[in-house]
Amino acid sequence: MTTILDTMPEVDQEAVRIVLDLDGDRRRSIAFVAASARQFIALAARLRLPEAATSRLDEDAVGTDIASALLFLIAERSSDAFEAARDIQAAGEPDPIRRALILAIGRLARGRLQDIIGMGLESERLVATDSFGYAADLLFRELLSGVILLAQDGLGLVDGDGIAAAVERFDNVRRLAVDTEAEDAPAPAGLRAISAFPGPHHLAGLLLRAAGALRDSAGANARARRRQV
Repeated sequence: MTTILDTMPEVDQEAVRIVLDLDGDRRRSIAFVAASARQFIALAARLRLPEAATSRLDEDAVGTDIASALLFLIAERSSDAFEAARDIQAAGEPDPIRRALILAIGRLARGRLQDIIGMGLESERLVATDSFGYAADLLFRELLSGVILLAQDGLGLVDGDGIAAAVERFDNVRRLAVDTEAEDAPAPAGLRAISAFPGPHHLAGLLLRAAGALRDSAGANARARRRQV
């Protein structure tokens, strides 16, 4: 039986398995392999087209540099995430919401949480003139609010569970980005057609798993501190 994974290149299959949590027990090792592959792809693309430095983030896709940094976070390889985030570039992105989100993800991967909480969500304008782009910007703004929550939680500035609140936002974007009732979207034989905002949907899945990894890491650090007392 043909599955959606059978129609994808191997490097994309790894990311999909992580986003859908199909291999929860092996998530970290799979995430590391997928992150390393994307880091190599991003480097090759930058060498081929050095003038195209801005990280891609739009309705259709997430740049390999952004995906690589988040996948390293999912793999709980913070030093690798830090290095991968060096390639994330927001300069040149004309859309304020997307530029802010690119910056926030780069800062998250590098542990610059203080710089994230200083970002003004309400000050970032929605400038897309077409309905599709405007809807995507609304989804990206919701993801940005989730990243800010992760930073606030990491700095102990949230009353309650900031990671849970962020996860709720990421889950909401994944749900809103997909229309499983669409009849006009092309799909491989034997698969149900899906109309989606692939960029926001993919990014929401990566951020969702990254938030889980941050929670696991925080829990492990707390247990280690208790053992030292």
